[in-house]
Amino acid sequence: MQIDLSKIIEYINTYNYVKAEKELKELLDKAPFSFELNKIMGVAQLGQRKYLKSLESFKNCLKKKTDDYQVNLNLSFIYLKIQMHEESIKFCHKAIENDKNQVSAYQNLTENYLLLGQYEEAESYANKAFEILGGIRSEKIQYYRELAINYCDVLLAKNDKDRLVNFIMGLLNEGIYISDLLKVLIREDAALIKENYIKTINQKIAELMKVQNKIARNSGLASCYFLLAEYSEKNKQNNYENFYFLANKHTSEIQRNSAFDRQKFYKWLIEKNDEMTLMSYEPQHQENDFIFICGMPRSGTTLVESILSTSDDICNGGEKVFFDLYINDFFENFRTNRIDQNYINFLSENYLKSAHFHKKNSHQIFTDKMPANILYLAFIKKCFPNSRFIHCVRNPWDNAISLFKHNYLNNLNYTSSFFRIATEYANYENLVSIWKKSDKNNQILDINYQDLI
Repeated sequence: MQIDLSKIIEYINTYNYVKAEKELKELLDKAPFSFELNKIMGVAQLGQRKYLKSLESFKNCLKKKTDDYQVNLNLSFIYLKIQMHEESIKFCHKAIENDKNQVSAYQNLTENYLLLGQYEEAESYANKAFEILGGIRSEKIQYYRELAINYCDVLLAKNDKDRLVNFIMGLLNEGIYISDLLKVLIREDAALIKENYIKTINQKIAELMKVQNKIARNSGLASCYFLLAEYSEKNKQNNYENFYFLANKHTSEIQRNSAFDRQKFYKWLIEKNDEMTLMSYEPQHQENDFIFICGMPRSGTTLVESILSTSDDICNGGEKVFFDLYINDFFENFRTNRIDQNYINFLSENYLKSAHFHKKNSHQIFTDKMPANILYLAFIKKCFPNSRFIHCVRNPWDNAISLFKHNYLNNLNYTSSFFRIATEYANYENLVSIWKKSDKNNQILDINYQDLI
């Protein structure tokens, strides 16, 4: 076993998580309750963003040992990524009980409270993390980029622009390069970007060209070129379009899915809609306090949410990944299974739990602005028959350009070429036309982005 494990660890250290998972499956068949094997498997699955599978692996570890720092930390991270904030916060504190001088648990707490809209708590945990690192301008911050990004988001949410700019420029002047912070600074005021910052980006590009790992090289280059594109466009330089094309070229180098894989998914969604239409099911929940703001990404969902959130009767839930995560998991692992009452009950119960924790069980209307929820409308209406949908509509060409100009490397796999965007758009419009034909109770309201702005 030791020889096999050393090879697996090497796979993980070189980001070859798929091979690591394959090798581990064979070992786990022989020792399914092994703490060590489940822990390494959880890491391999986490590296592929297989959050639900990784969750099961680390939960298997808990059956053997409840006070392992890395297990509790990873569980806090997974629950954060699937937006089960109550569980994530619980495991953050369990990790801190095991070791209170590590940064990562405080970083996870910062992001949890940021997503819950509790900005004072988020900032306090960020400050605790900075204290451990040795200060708000410690060079160690470059190894905790998510902490720095979340801290910026907290300051943006609090509209504290002065501290935001001082924080970012302080790090940059110390030679700490984090691409996402440069992006924030460009959007705040491109005039603040110094010549040496652009020089640093070009130096980073030269370094990345020599990196052997394909994923690390291309993802890094994509981020750099997106930065140069946005900076050049802000400053009305003629070459900005070339940078967008270079950025998307590197993004496409590491995207595995065929442009037609999504069509299989859309076809499956339609089949499941037909299946659920014939299904005899008595809804468990008749809530009428859910509004799903959805449509294509970059179609105006954030703007609509920000308008609605000015009302005291609205709880802004942000982009809840729940339906996107669980329905995609069902498609990938159980697509031939029928949708039954137990599955709908599972979806509704767990979504309710997450939403109620977010709004602390108040009587506010809860908004969820995940654009992809338009794909899962049939599932959502089965779970919550009284839910309402604001469907954001934008001129397709404007929408396509906006998608192409954003770095969706880790979120969307179709935005790196106009052909792929067009394929997605055609599938989406076909699906929406089906939803509207069955919208007998007028639960879908179209909002045109151009009219709104």
